Amino acid sequence: MRRVQVGGRELFYERRENQYRFDEVSERTRIIDSATVVKSVVAMFMELPNRAGRDYRQMKSEFADKIFLTGHDVRVYHAAAYAFYKLEFLYRTNRIDKALKKYRMYILWSIAKKFVAEDVDVFAINEKKVAEFTSALLDFLDDEAAVVSHIERFVGEYEAELRKRGQSSDRDALRSEEAMVAARNALENVIGTN
Repeated sequence: MRRVQVGGRELFYERRENQYRFDEVSERTRIIDSATVVKSVVAMFMELPNRAGRDYRQMKSEFADKIFLTGHDVRVYHAAAYAFYKLEFLYRTNRIDKALKKYRMYILWSIAKKFVAEDVDVFAINEKKVAEFTSALLDFLDDEAAVVSHIERFVGEYEAELRKRGQSSDRDALRSEEAMVAARNALENVIGTN
């Protein structure tokens, strides 16, 4: 998986540092490294946004027997990387407040939950279902207004839930199981009002 393009949604997967240093790449921001892919997949499809912000090397070894396996559909990895790319675009262009970056992995998880049911192993479902959910997810990510609206609603509910529970929203606190419970409740409130 070096260069992945799905309907104009091109990304460049960087297996080693500076792999594309001398290549012509339309947007340098479309270069996605292994750490980003691993963290995005863990947050979105393994439902562990509270653990996805940790050290990449630790995560890579912890999930070595679960990700980047032969037979996995590359569209799952592309969807996760594209979600990260689109979220970073929204921060970079000030469409969402950069102060929300601390919620990045939770935001990615909340977006994935719109398309993948709880406890579904995206690597075990058939090709047709992978195509359906990744296509729907990518289409949603290209609808900037819908994404921004979802993020604002989810983060608003999440912050309210954290306050209600007397929990901090600092980076270390967001890595706790309690923060994950608050996120699940917040997302239930957002999805319940759709």
